[in-house]
Amino acid sequence: MATIYESLPYTECMKTTAKTYWYYRYTRTAPRIRLPSPDNNNDKECLAAYHAAAGLMHSPNFQKSLKTRVHGFSALLQRFLKDIGQGRKDSTRKAYNSRLKPALTWFGNKDVRLIDLPDIVELLDHYPASSTANYAAALLVRFWEWMETRDYINQNVVVKIPPRAHKYTGHLRWTRVEIARYRAHWRDGTWGRIVFEVLLNTGCRISDALVIGPQNLLQDNEFEYHAIKNGEKGLNRLSPDFLKSMDHVTKDGLNFIVHPRKRTPMPYSQFYYHFSKCCKAAGIDKTAHGLRRSFGMALARRSDQAPAICLKGAWKRLSSAEIYVQEFQREMSVLESD
Repeated sequence: MATIYESLPYTECMKTTAKTYWYYRYTRTAPRIRLPSPDNNNDKECLAAYHAAAGLMHSPNFQKSLKTRVHGFSALLQRFLKDIGQGRKDSTRKAYNSRLKPALTWFGNKDVRLIDLPDIVELLDHYPASSTANYAAALLVRFWEWMETRDYINQNVVVKIPPRAHKYTGHLRWTRVEIARYRAHWRDGTWGRIVFEVLLNTGCRISDALVIGPQNLLQDNEFEYHAIKNGEKGLNRLSPDFLKSMDHVTKDGLNFIVHPRKRTPMPYSQFYYHFSKCCKAAGIDKTAHGLRRSFGMALARRSDQAPAICLKGAWKRLSSAEIYVQEFQREMSVLESD
């Protein structure tokens, strides 16, 4: 049955299994004022209570108290994350929370109306990576827009946040000193050593290294695969010492690289986490893809020309292989000048 409240503005209805409640609420940030039930009161009484609630809400003293209410950053951010996380994957919600966790620590429950753009910029400057800071900046812009539409703030001061400059240096190749240090830390047969030797000896990209195994071996220690990235064929000759170290790894499977605990094929999404821990333990600050760069440089040191490097490393463009040839030539010119 229709009630008088349904035709009036600024009313809210909350239904429970036993009863229906009506409230007067001028804005989403304003408190709700309970209205009498239309089931137990006539329309005249309900209308009088409605006007009384509206008069109270718009009285000068009540409006003054609303303006002085504290809107804490932490509490509002939690509501915002709950709103934007609806219908999202668990991984996406976790990413939102992790990117804004430093902001929660930084501002705490500070009144959001006291936070200005310079405060946000100062916070983002303390993020360790520019990509993470830019991700957080985009979320904070959405957060301020969310607060503006709900009247938590009078003015949006975070319309646009200057992006952080990327501090990306690329995948640097491993030096011979770093290779020796890593080998000294991880003994033969350990997961960290097996992965390292596979990447360094085959020169495969990570996506290819996770699927290669004994099925890619040909006669005379030759090794052949087709790169997932560009479809190019990679053909190389592996050292007998490397193949001997892989014997015990491939007895029960078709992968050189398996999960360190489950002994199942290694998921791409988990590889970087496990390998970065191995590098950190050995005191190396380089990436797995940097070993492919070291592989290319090793071919150039063996006097391989660009076409041969392309074939052995499954590079599609000669210009990619010529980088290693030119770098080796620069090394030789420096040594000869000394």
